[in-house]
Amino acid sequence: MPAGTEGTQYLFSETFLEGDVELEGNEEEEKWGQGEGETRGQGEFLLNYDVYNQKLLLKYSDETGAEQIIEVTMDFLNRFNLGNINFEYLGFKGELKIYQVLGDGKYEVLYYWRKSLKLSNSAAHATYAFSEPAKDRYLLIDGQRVPFSSNGSFINKFDPDSRDKIRNYIQEKGINVKKSSDGEMTMLINFINNLK
Repeated sequence: MPAGTEGTQYLFSETFLEGDVELEGNEEEEKWGQGEGETRGQGEFLLNYDVYNQKLLLKYSDETGAEQIIEVTMDFLNRFNLGNINFEYLGFKGELKIYQVLGDGKYEVLYYWRKSLKLSNSAAHATYAFSEPAKDRYLLIDGQRVPFSSNGSFINKFDPDSRDKIRNYIQEKGINVKKSSDGEMTMLINFINNLK
């Protein structure tokens, strides 16, 4: 990055968070980090998501106790989490990207996060600054990534027989799909997954 760049390329901050990484091996899946599975290195793994470069970074302590940071290869990455936020490395139309995933069932909400690096000119000097994170919103329906941008476009992606129930739920809970929290969107998509 250019010297004096303002902001950060990471999704939240430069602080690494505890998390899990699931890699797809040649014969079996490997899981790194907290919880079950095989742990590599010593100590806990700390992760950070470089949104600008679309890379996952892993910090750990080596056998001497020195901190090391490595880039997790995308060739075998399945999923990871930062705290309680889940991400998956998914491909659509031949293009693999990291998506935040909400919901657990037939339908899921996907967010693709991005940042840009902008030049801001002032009379004294030019500086670079990272933008705030922005997200593209999608639904995962029948294995297809379908964009949505409003309550109406969200509702219209579903079966006509379910739309009234979804509309009523959204109105009752005061949900705005562009502004609602991850928790509200997770409850919404799980409600839809449970419709008969």
